Amino acid sequence: MGPFEYGFFIESCSLSGMRGRICPPVDKEISYATKAVRELLLESGLSPDAAADLLLRIADRIHALEPQLAADLNVTRGIAGLPGAPQALNARSTADPHPAVQPAPHHPVSPLMTTASFDGHLVFVYGSLKARHANHGYLGGGAFLGRRLLIGAHLHNLGAYPMAVLNQDSEAVLHGELYRVDTAGLAQLDRLEGYPGYYNRSRCRLSDGTVAWVFHGQSDQVSQAPRLSNGDWATTPVLHYGSNLDPSRLARRCPDWDGHGLVVELDGWSWAIDKQAHGSTIHGYAGIRLRPDSSTWGVVTHLSGSDIEELDVCEGVSGGHYVKTTVTVKSRCGAAFEVLTYVPGDSFRRSGLVAAAAYRNHILTGLDHWELPAAWRSTLDASLSTTA
Repeated sequence: MGPFEYGFFIESCSLSGMRGRICPPVDKEISYATKAVRELLLESGLSPDAAADLLLRIADRIHALEPQLAADLNVTRGIAGLPGAPQALNARSTADPHPAVQPAPHHPVSPLMTTASFDGHLVFVYGSLKARHANHGYLGGGAFLGRRLLIGAHLHNLGAYPMAVLNQDSEAVLHGELYRVDTAGLAQLDRLEGYPGYYNRSRCRLSDGTVAWVFHGQSDQVSQAPRLSNGDWATTPVLHYGSNLDPSRLARRCPDWDGHGLVVELDGWSWAIDKQAHGSTIHGYAGIRLRPDSSTWGVVTHLSGSDIEELDVCEGVSGGHYVKTTVTVKSRCGAAFEVLTYVPGDSFRRSGLVAAAAYRNHILTGLDHWELPAAWRSTLDASLSTTA
């Protein structure tokens, strides 16, 4: 039996046999994968009874390997349903691409996840391969498909680069970027990451359902490395809900910003023009405050340390105009994660304030640019209808 058929076994056996422990399975996918397994077995000449017996024996073997599979598969969908024809991966590199850290003993990734390759490979990157970082060129001109989130991975700081470790922590969120590379590009990444031998590589399902390759390590490799609690390498996720929704305004304030953002919802917080503008008794800026029955929509961007310092100045942090606060937001696909945002200082809150026309236009420009929900647009239109 070839690797492609074997891959289908993993889809049907691991999803049905490990229900609820690795990821919430999709019943339609299980049905299709099981049907495909049966058809492939019958085509191989096995009788239905022999095929059923073989499936049961493979399922038993899968259960015996569950601890390793949990680490290797994480939230993967496996091979079934991905486009293209399988072919063997021959790229192998034993060189350590990160000489500052000695390679840990290799923990083999299940061959069920690594023996098939396709012309178009989706790769989720989270460290030095990200745009504007040292190793980005190794992506070889791969197509950028946007920012993504991986649920169930802790990020550790190894100094010059990070390492993710897959786990089953539903509150562990890893921020990264998604690229499409060709087979040669994936082989080049294997060499950079020292796969196999240093990093492992597994297909994982991202928070939006996309399946992509992820390079990751093992827990013993990061035992002495600090964990990055926000799951973001070299940048910080920041929530914007006021005039910084305008991409032109944010770009002027934060020159390192990459131009990308993620629409999110902040539950339990209300939005209002209630922060007094400097030198004015009638004009105000946007603010949020805790209110259990409310929610606010905004956009999360990933900013460098110097950009955040500049934003601190713009928001008057040193004078108490806005206070840097950590809140938990939720993406449209349901992924919850912590971000930094700016909340008005209590001494600068006022009722009855209105937005100046220019400030209102910044917010409306941002609503259009990021395509925030229509209902939220209506809510803000009502709040901003009175300007001066």
